[in-house]
Order: sequence, then C-alpha cells, then structure tokens
Amino acid sequence: MYLVRTSYKAINTIRHPGLAAWTSHFLGTTQSDLPASVVVKPPSNHPGAGFLPAALSPLPIGEVRYGVADLKRQERITEKQFNARLTLSQQLAQTYRANTPNSKVKAYTTLYNDAVRLMNSKELNAFDIALEPKTTRDRYGNDRFGQGCLLARRLAESGVRYIEVNSGAGWDTHFENFQQLNEQGPIHDQAFHALITDLDQRGLLKDTLVVVATEFGRSPEINGRGGREHHPAAFSWLFAGGGMKGGFVYGETDKRGFHVEEDEVSAPQVNATIAKALGLPLEREVFSDSGRPFKVAKGAKPIDELFA
Repeated sequence: MYLVRTSYKAINTIRHPGLAAWTSHFLGTTQSDLPASVVVKPPSNHPGAGFLPAALSPLPIGEVRYGVADLKRQERITEKQFNARLTLSQQLAQTYRANTPNSKVKAYTTLYNDAVRLMNSKELNAFDIALEPKTTRDRYGNDRFGQGCLLARRLAESGVRYIEVNSGAGWDTHFENFQQLNEQGPIHDQAFHALITDLDQRGLLKDTLVVVATEFGRSPEINGRGGREHHPAAFSWLFAGGGMKGGFVYGETDKRGFHVEEDEVSAPQVNATIAKALGLPLEREVFSDSGRPFKVAKGAKPIDELFA
C-alpha cells in the first residue's frame, strides 16, 4: 500500500508523505482544534508525514471505541499539577529549542502543543462514537470497520479534512476465497452503505469524497485450495460523492478480468484525482531535507472524466 498512499515506490533512502500529510501541509486544519487528518487502525508501515514535519502526520486511532489513546488526564493528577508540569516542560523545551535550531525539534514542539490543545478541547467529543444513538451504531455494523466508518462520518462532520479507515480484514484469499468473501463482504457492504447514506442525508456527500481503495486485485483463476492469488494487472477502486459522477464506470478489462483493455490508470493518477478533489496544488514542488523536489501524486494528471 506504500505506492497507493504516496504515489512513489518505497526506497531505503527516503520516506515519502502520504496524501493525508500532503493535505495537512497544503490545507492545514479548519477552524477547530481537531487535526487535519486522521488514520483509523494504521498499519505499521504507514508512511505518515514522510519527509514533511512530523506534526503533519495523520493522528492515529487504534481502537475506535476508545477514541484518541492516552489523551485524557489521569484522575490521580489534578488540573493544578498538570498545568505545573506542562509549564515546566515548556520552559525546558524552550531552552532546548534555543540551543538546537533544528526543523525536527520545531516539529516535535508543534506536535506537542497540538496534543495539549486537543486535550483541552470540547471538540474531542468528535472521537466519541458512544454519543451516537444505538440505532445509528447498529446501522454501520458492530464491528471495527463499521464503527471506524461511523467515526469517519463524525470527524468529517466536525471538519477533519482527510480520514483513512483501514479494513484490517482478511482479504488475502489464497484459500477458501468464497467462504471468506461471504464473511467479509456483508460487513463492508453494510458499513459503506451506511456511510454513504448518512453523509447524503446530512448534506455532506456533495462535499465529501469517499474512496474504497486497494493495492491489487485477485486472480480470475481459482487455485487448488479454492482461493485466488494476487493479481496486480487489473483491479478497481470506487469513488462516491465529492463532485464525482454517479453510476459511471471508467476503464474496462477483458471478459475474464485478466488485463486492462481500455483507459488503464496508475496509482499516481488516482491520487492526483483525489488531490484535485481536495484542492491540492498538483504542480507545486516541495523539497525534502536533502533538497530533492517532490510533487503531490508524483506530478501525475488527474482523471478528469470522473468529475461531474
């Protein structure tokens, strides 16, 4: 998924920003204490901010039902004690920053200040899905992915610009493909339907782009274990809302789904399309610490045919 998230192939000499970090970099936060981007159940190899300042990394959410981990003051610590410790920490940090004029030190300070501001914000309730009616929670599905999609709706409604919800499901169906799909499919269908319907009913869908993404498909052939192997030659993504055409299919494979026969697109092109919908500057260069120039979506052109 590194290529899908960043538009660049992974190499050892640099870590590239994902779209979440590019969004934070160019657009910043809205008029709130909430972060510009959030990732639900991030994998260990998530690119985060890449070479951009660490403060631009999406805020990670591990367990949806707990919201933001370790953000509430412990009950044994009084508010007076907390403020005294915070003041001391800021004084020590100020001295260190003065003696260490480094961009990473500055980024850490920004990240620390953002965390403190969020701790004291009433908008922290946006992360609490328990505030939703039980009927709404049930409609999304009482599983991690469904509740993650519900959290995504709450965050989008509160002004978070970019939210990524990872499935965490077992889609690697090298064996018993159909049994696994019969288990996973309904879970994701329910959550996706609930999210789209909810956004539409709240008047948010026209300004919110929902994307279902993957890094490759499954082979058309069935192997000896009733499974399907990796198949990067042909697969699809799904776009809804955010100014996209509805009921529209772009691209075509052969009858068996082995190869793309018409309008093949790359990961950078898809990311450029998302970036255009977000209003990111596709041609603007940003330089890494080593002085190398990079662009959102690797400078690829968006798929304009998808826009209404």
